[in-house]
Amino acid sequence: MPYLRHLHLASNDLSRVLPDTLANLDSLETLDLSDNKLVLLPTCIRHLTHLRVLNITSNRFSDLSIDTLATLPHLSEIYAAKNALTGSLFPSTVTSMPSLRILDVSKNSIASLAWASTSGTGSLSLSALMHLNISNNRIVNLPSITTWTSLTNLLAEENSITAFPDGLISLPRLRNVDFASNDLKSVDEQIANMECLELLNLTGNPLRERRFLTMSTDVLKRELARRIGLAEVMGGSGEGVGVSVQNGEIQDDEMF
Repeated sequence: MPYLRHLHLASNDLSRVLPDTLANLDSLETLDLSDNKLVLLPTCIRHLTHLRVLNITSNRFSDLSIDTLATLPHLSEIYAAKNALTGSLFPSTVTSMPSLRILDVSKNSIASLAWASTSGTGSLSLSALMHLNISNNRIVNLPSITTWTSLTNLLAEENSITAFPDGLISLPRLRNVDFASNDLKSVDEQIANMECLELLNLTGNPLRERRFLTMSTDVLKRELARRIGLAEVMGGSGEGVGVSVQNGEIQDDEMF
């Protein structure tokens, strides 16, 4: 079937590994293997150069074979929730996937997204990524996401993340961020400058300022903006000028 473009094999009790004859489907664009008992992608998948969507949700994969998938030039959507993925999702040999738009690896046991070097977390460039779901894993640290300029949704609840990733506040399109039930203790005040941010969920974190947990995103951003403004006034050139806050507005006090 050299012209087959979409193959759906969900819920068929498939086990272990698919045959290498899958490589003969060289026009394939969508491969749905969800809800089976597969443990490994066949190496021949590297020959499916037209593949755009891969769905292996609810299987028994312990390795996503990212080093193989990264060679597919058009692969834009990967759904791999509810598997047995562990360790680092992206090995040191893979530092970018320029076509990837959607990645769902929720409900696994992943420890990190990018390989960890001796100097910290490795770099990872995902410039086209719009939706990332890493909820319900064992992730402690996230790599820098400065280059993820297309990111709109970041779902990371139920992990052990201790800090906001570098580059978060600079992302121009980020709208929804879910860090519920992690290990965050503070909130970056620069979040106030994220104009597109509509939802920031921080419930279930051990924040030092507990009142942030019950604030809506708009109220939280206003509070952080007030703090930034206060800091700017206090750090300005008017040495000796005091400031106070009344009804949420910064007021100049008398000289002291």
